[in-house]
Amino acid sequence: MTGGTANTAVRSLAAAALLAALNGCSGRYAAPLDEELSEVSEPAPVVRPSAPARAAHGEYVIKQGDTLYGIAWRFKLDYQVLARWNGIGPPYRIYPGQRLRLSPPAATAAPAIGASTRKAATAAPPAAVSPSPAKPPAIAATASRAGGAARIIGGIAWQWPAQGRVESADSVLGERGINIFGARGQSVRAAAAGRIVYSGSGLVGYGKLIIIEHNDTYLSAYAHNDRLLVAEGARVVGGQQIAEMGSTGARQVMLHFEIRRGGKPVPPLEFLP
Repeated sequence: MTGGTANTAVRSLAAAALLAALNGCSGRYAAPLDEELSEVSEPAPVVRPSAPARAAHGEYVIKQGDTLYGIAWRFKLDYQVLARWNGIGPPYRIYPGQRLRLSPPAATAAPAIGASTRKAATAAPPAAVSPSPAKPPAIAATASRAGGAARIIGGIAWQWPAQGRVESADSVLGERGINIFGARGQSVRAAAAGRIVYSGSGLVGYGKLIIIEHNDTYLSAYAHNDRLLVAEGARVVGGQQIAEMGSTGARQVMLHFEIRRGGKPVPPLEFLP
């Protein structure tokens, strides 16, 4: 073999070895660069286990034990608006398997006022009309009641629902509520007069829960109770005992308390004396 031939052979072997090394390295990275960047920029969605199940197109399929008030509370909606969207009138009866829309119907052009309009309005199913939420006055009055001091906001005399150490609950349930820590069996009282519209344990994350309707605008909720002392439909006065404090759906004994105006959470400390 001549010198030139030997050099050519050596160069060929070196090129083959280099090619094999490059192929071996590229085998360790199966995804192209643009695919890798695509995976980083579009992470998989995080699913919250406590989120209620919705059907397609913003609907909810009613299950046994559901109430319109409970569903509205779950999705932070005004129960009267939810009823109107679905053509449901008082006393807001719903049935398992029924589908509820969770958003307003598609907007349509308003018809001209006349006989045809009056006929259509007459044929429409009964619906609850929700008044505009009343804005609380800048300065709230203070009154004296048998159950303790009260603060008048929105025409309602609000008072503390329980005694104990208070903490914000925003990081617990993602609501603008408060937690009041006390002893098991301690009295939980209605923060204001109203009607019991929910008494049960069907809302995930709330344990044994009571919801009170105070007027067309305001609702209040009392969660994690050990024992519920009032049934749906009952009328209560401010300061009346409605439950015993507990830890259902919670890691320690507490009362989780919320106030909602027009279906939306508001800070309870702005209402309580």
